Amino acid sequence: MSGAGEQDPIPREYRYGDEMRRVHWRSTAKHGELMVRRDEQHWREHSTLLLDTRFAAHAGEGVWNSLETAVSVAASVAVNLLDSGHELRLHTERGQLHTAHTSGVLDGLATVEASEADGLYGGISTLQGARGSSSSLVVAVLGAVSPEDASALSRVRGSGLHVAVLCTRAAWTDTEHTRRTAELLTANGWRVVEVAEAAELPPLWRRAVTGGSSLAPTGARGSWEGSR
Repeated sequence: MSGAGEQDPIPREYRYGDEMRRVHWRSTAKHGELMVRRDEQHWREHSTLLLDTRFAAHAGEGVWNSLETAVSVAASVAVNLLDSGHELRLHTERGQLHTAHTSGVLDGLATVEASEADGLYGGISTLQGARGSSSSLVVAVLGAVSPEDASALSRVRGSGLHVAVLCTRAAWTDTEHTRRTAELLTANGWRVVEVAEAAELPPLWRRAVTGGSSLAPTGARGSWEGSR
């Protein structure tokens, strides 16, 4: 944590995804190629996001398909965190999506397709692995989850904040199924948000990540610009 926020005065070569406002023009002229300031923090918050893309977990047609809602929610959360300076790992139950910068997230989510996976084991194991990387925020954007998956999710532990976003138009058996899942996660330290549409998320998200707790990671409770 020592030295957090300090700036390294030595410029480096431009890398794809760097913001143009960080270009160091004097060094660029000297070296004949784009150079940028090393003004990143030595310590950055790390977040992990799981997106449930299982075909069987979602329901609806067209824009009302709950997978579309889940993808939009994931995009909004991811962009919000990246813009706030978080290092982000974005996964589905099948593996990791490219998240080096905002455009990579949006490109990856724009082409995501439903999977034939039966359960969330692959994604849940990723969240469990996030404990070793000291994630300050763990987010799961979910369709209908089985009792077994809900139980496995409830056992994910870590020092950071855990937020589950339940898409209520997904393939839940009934409202009781949704309620039991929400209660199980809440009882095990998760903060649960239920949304039917992505537009409902911003105020619910701010309430979830603050909630009067000092656990809320820096930036996660800030301005909300992300959308698919």
